[in-house]
Amino acid sequence: MSKMFSNCNNLVFIDISNFKMQSVTKYDDMFKGDFQNTIYVDLYNVEDPKEIITYSDLNKVNKLNVCQKEDLIKNENAKTTCCYYDFDNKKCTDGNNNLFKITFKTDVNYMNGFGSNIREQISYIFDEVGNRIFQKNENLTFIAGNLYDVYLEYPIKKLENYFNSENDPNLKQLKSIGIVCPDSSSVQSLESMFYGCSSLESVYILDIDTSSVKLFSKMFRQCSSLKSIDLTLFNTASADKMNQMFYKCKSLEYIDVSSFNTSSVTTMEQMFAECSSLEYLDLSYFDTSLTNSMESMFFKNGNLKVLDISSFNTGKISNKIKLNNMFNGVLNLKYINLYNVRDTKNYIKDTHLKNIQNLTICQKDDIVISEKNAYYNCCYYDIQTNKCESYNYMLIYYDNDVTYEKENKDLKEVYDIIAARKEKCWYSTNTKKIIK
Repeated sequence: MSKMFSNCNNLVFIDISNFKMQSVTKYDDMFKGDFQNTIYVDLYNVEDPKEIITYSDLNKVNKLNVCQKEDLIKNENAKTTCCYYDFDNKKCTDGNNNLFKITFKTDVNYMNGFGSNIREQISYIFDEVGNRIFQKNENLTFIAGNLYDVYLEYPIKKLENYFNSENDPNLKQLKSIGIVCPDSSSVQSLESMFYGCSSLESVYILDIDTSSVKLFSKMFRQCSSLKSIDLTLFNTASADKMNQMFYKCKSLEYIDVSSFNTSSVTTMEQMFAECSSLEYLDLSYFDTSLTNSMESMFFKNGNLKVLDISSFNTGKISNKIKLNNMFNGVLNLKYINLYNVRDTKNYIKDTHLKNIQNLTICQKDDIVISEKNAYYNCCYYDIQTNKCESYNYMLIYYDNDVTYEKENKDLKEVYDIIAARKEKCWYSTNTKKIIK
């Protein structure tokens, strides 16, 4: 692709979102020249957009808008955004920046159009070559593997059940989706948004405002092909219910929920139930002070090896029988962190955890009545080697500023680093290094 767009200095809008570049070896001078007129470049499906932007003269463009699946391009002049580009006015339109970028696993047909009482806010749909194909009640076919841009009206009022396959069986073939919904501040529910999308492999959240969302219940329920998802853009400050949020996501191998604010969440029933591919789950940042139900929260997580629920508070759970089912079917757990939990007996003696062989339990005080098959230790558990490196590490929680005397200089340096990170860390007493 050498010199493909060389000296095309009047280009304002460039859409090469479906370029397949796995076999391309030459990018030199692909964008050579003065591209200061270029405002928007769509690289959504390009696997490595850095090759196109970072190593070309596009890198010199001021205020460039780049549509990419993930924030892979690190350029102080470039803004990662996907939008409906108004070519006449040479800008991303203010009223139609909300869209879903979707692909299907197989061809699907809508005899009466893709719009419905659930998807009533659709403005238009473009296929991957830029043809406008949407009419509300018109016959419409989505071709397998093709990328479609579904633009929504401003502002977004409803996303609940939007891609629920119980209401629309075609959505069982939905394969991937990119979400760009900056104008969703009025949305109060994402309940069942992707319920039963069993072919869904990838969810890319590029922009969304969930500050008013109270219901996250069943959002990804039975998304059985989903392997990973980045939810760091979610604002869950208003969240009330998260029950069954990831229920039966059987292919989910990793999930980072460290950014979740759960201080107002009242129910987490079956939240991670039957996520049978999960091996590691860190919920140490969860505030469960108002949570009144955790029934079957980790039900049948048969491959779960490491679980950190060190901040859990079960004070609002009056029925301890519900707590018992919390770990039903968690058969291969090797390590559980209960460090800041007030009454660890509720988690060990009165649950299925008491039957797990060779379980290592981290607790602040020795308040669990010993079981023959359990070890009590706090350690850095290596999930790859299945070893608990307890003799080299100490656990440090740091939240507030602390002053140390000069004789504790080495330890003070450790705490200063942790203070900047504001998170839980492991510190090796041998190597004097902090590890996550």
